[in-house]
Amino acid sequence: MSQIYKKIRTRQPDIIKTQIGDYAERVVLPKECHSTTFYETLSVYREGKGNEIYYNFSDLRQDPRNIVDYFNKYPEKLKKKLESFEGIKRELRVLIREEGDVRELYKKLILYWGNLAIFLALTNFRNLVKYEKMWKKAYYGRYSDDKIIYDVLDLIYLKIQKIIPEKIKPYIKFIKFEEALYGKFPEISELKIRSKGYIFFKGEILTSENLREIEEKFDIEILEPRIGDIRELKGTVASCGEARGRAKIVFNLNQLSKLEKGDILITPMTTPDFMPFLGKVAGIVTDEGGITCHAAIVSREFSVPCIVGTGIATKIFNDNDFIEVNSKKRKVMKRR
Repeated sequence: MSQIYKKIRTRQPDIIKTQIGDYAERVVLPKECHSTTFYETLSVYREGKGNEIYYNFSDLRQDPRNIVDYFNKYPEKLKKKLESFEGIKRELRVLIREEGDVRELYKKLILYWGNLAIFLALTNFRNLVKYEKMWKKAYYGRYSDDKIIYDVLDLIYLKIQKIIPEKIKPYIKFIKFEEALYGKFPEISELKIRSKGYIFFKGEILTSENLREIEEKFDIEILEPRIGDIRELKGTVASCGEARGRAKIVFNLNQLSKLEKGDILITPMTTPDFMPFLGKVAGIVTDEGGITCHAAIVSREFSVPCIVGTGIATKIFNDNDFIEVNSKKRKVMKRR
């Protein structure tokens, strides 16, 4: 029986970041949660569309509820886990401040990410967590320092920028960590192919196969959302108000420059890198997130209407569509 993969989130196309997330969830996570679960994700990057992350929904070993069950049984272990997690954060802050060795930054960020996945599972399944105190600990672990991942990644890329040849620098987001570290770069022709699109699965970059070929090769089924002529979406209201404006679809940081005053930003999710551009927008709509996600927090800071967790806003709206964000109706609507 084929394993079923469904899209959960969209991220930046950076291969090093993809590597870190993959290794953290596939290899480190089971070590950190006593082998209760692991995630073997499938990443699909299409040029201009971001890196879409698919998770396995048919392998019971990859069910995040296993993590909840384990800590429900051994709640005292969560306290120790949070203590060790705080230790990792302290080490990362020192490495950032002292601009430490790039290998250490890479390894520690993988460890951080693997632990973070535990707190994410516990906060996502609050209704299954037995003890409110335990959920609060997980919530603190999940949200206490959301920016550190981006700070570490920025420093890793800054260090790599200094050691790679000039001709490789335009493709820095499409090289693997070990390629940069040991100077074993692919040909420019291969990097150009990666920049147009790649699939990352089981630790490997695949550029010669399409999704259907991947399904056959690995005996998996990749479920894509069916989208018809949809003109409005519902989501979670993160910041109240109403706004109308031109939609601007943003999948990666390079696309932020197209935002103009009064636009409605539509994106999979926002990150701290979006901050310099958010003063322009009249509203924010995201595919992902809840009332405590980054977009929700900053929209309240900027006092702009925001609806998060629509699922498919980036797929049904296009640049310059005239849309309305209406918090009273919890809707995002396309207007003529």
